[in-house]
Amino acid sequence: MSLSISRAYRPLATFVLGTLLLAACGGGLDPSLAAAVNGQNISIAIIEERLEILRDNPQVAEQLENDPDGTLLAQAENELLNDLIQSTLLEQGAQEEFDIEVTEADVDEQREQVVDQVGGQDAFDEFVEQNSVSEEEIETQLRRLSLTEQVTAVLSEDVEVTDEEVQQFYEENQAQYGPTATARHILTEDEAGAQEALDRVEAGEDFAAVAQELSTDPGSAQQGGELGQVSPGQTVPEFDEVLFSEPVGEIVGPIETEFGFHVLEVTEREEEGQPLEEVEGEIRENLRQSESSTLVQTFLQERAQEAEVEVNPRFGEWDPEAGRVVQEDALGDVETPQPGAPPGDPGAPPGDPGAPPGDPGAPPGDPAEPGQAEEPAGETPPDS
Repeated sequence: MSLSISRAYRPLATFVLGTLLLAACGGGLDPSLAAAVNGQNISIAIIEERLEILRDNPQVAEQLENDPDGTLLAQAENELLNDLIQSTLLEQGAQEEFDIEVTEADVDEQREQVVDQVGGQDAFDEFVEQNSVSEEEIETQLRRLSLTEQVTAVLSEDVEVTDEEVQQFYEENQAQYGPTATARHILTEDEAGAQEALDRVEAGEDFAAVAQELSTDPGSAQQGGELGQVSPGQTVPEFDEVLFSEPVGEIVGPIETEFGFHVLEVTEREEEGQPLEEVEGEIRENLRQSESSTLVQTFLQERAQEAEVEVNPRFGEWDPEAGRVVQEDALGDVETPQPGAPPGDPGAPPGDPGAPPGDPGAPPGDPAEPGQAEEPAGETPPDS
């Protein structure tokens, strides 16, 4: 995974100058430190080093140049500190509870895996060069990835996914595994416009050319009306019914929906979808990984709640329930982001070894809730 500014600058509460003033009364924490986690220090210098890695990315540099009040910089510092605290908690927990320590052999193995994942040594080297990632930083992130995998293996050794869970997931995600139709359409504001489009196509004009000329759907008109592959339930009922009932290749219309009037052609249809037998192994592994990820996040959350964490007020204050450092808004109220792991270190090499495990159980193309398939291109509406 390449460096992502959107991950490094996840929106938080606006940082105010009053927070900086609190640094003058920094309590017992050495002013050169950003935080101390169970007595293990995290220096401001390491955060500044990682900020320099961020600045080597042109997109990040541009955003920081357009940050006159320092809001983005403060957010970046906060996120980097949270990431370092999470890494420290993981390392301490792995050693204290499971006697896990990462060896050089572990690092070498992780490096080989990451290189393979990104397409070989040349692709890996290109990433490193483009993002100015040091060898020291790469090794740090590879160690963290190895540590995360080893902790996950210990915590999840008793995780079992039942046949009933696999069946339930399959049934609830028919938008991913069920029948599909490939279609194209022409959308117009009124029935007369749709009828004109239908007449022209039936008279022999090219469907794509008519769509480009007449369709008011900005998402598909310039693609000749192509909607791509659509699953049942992705569109409003009137559209859905035609997609999965009319013969392939027949031009149908006008079809009225809340978006206007459509002329539609189904160009291909997969009636059966993928049988459970074909995807059972994939579903089982995804569910197992998802449960394992949850166990790791719970482990880290418990460690965070029990930890003694001191924070330099420059960066905010420690919230054990949230498991992170939070900043204060202008009214003095602490703004706690939505639960979830902080972004990985921006210096992390491809494969995202810097990030704590997310939710590997989410199937490709289904980043939202199970069963909520992605909308096809254009204005074709989602489930009503």
